[in-house]
Amino acid sequence: MKGKRKLIIIIAVVVVLLLGIGAGLFFFLMPEEEVVEGEEGQEQVVEVQEPEEEIEIPEPEVPLYLELKPFTTTIGREPRYAKITMQLKFGSEPPKAYMTIRIAQIKDAVIAVLQKTDSKEVERDGWVDRLKERIILRLNKIFPEEPEWEDPKPIRKVLFSELIVQ
Repeated sequence: MKGKRKLIIIIAVVVVLLLGIGAGLFFFLMPEEEVVEGEEGQEQVVEVQEPEEEIEIPEPEVPLYLELKPFTTTIGREPRYAKITMQLKFGSEPPKAYMTIRIAQIKDAVIAVLQKTDSKEVERDGWVDRLKERIILRLNKIFPEEPEWEDPKPIRKVLFSELIVQ
């Protein structure tokens, strides 16, 4: 009998606690209401809504990509090979147009960067990010010293669609 009585008391306490928590959340999350006197002295309940913050969503940047056809090269002095398919992301159209007619120079620059890479570096963490940075630095040397566009960093990203190293 004592065991059943304790169980009933515990269940009652849990139910009361859950009801209290539920009521608290209901009143806490419920929108505020304001009582306003309407016509002829009648009270009206008006829901007060907090003003929503206006969030400006910037226009999406139209990405400009220049895709290179897949090519294969060596990495470092040891016989390691890399097959690469990549894209360059530009900030504006003029530098993309400038580089579009210089695909051979782009591939030559990427091959030069890869051949200067230590083949053991491929096994280290973060090497792809470092490779991308070096490629961007090398490709920026292809642009004229005084370009007709104002963007100081015309190549925004190097994106690998495929990078296979053997």
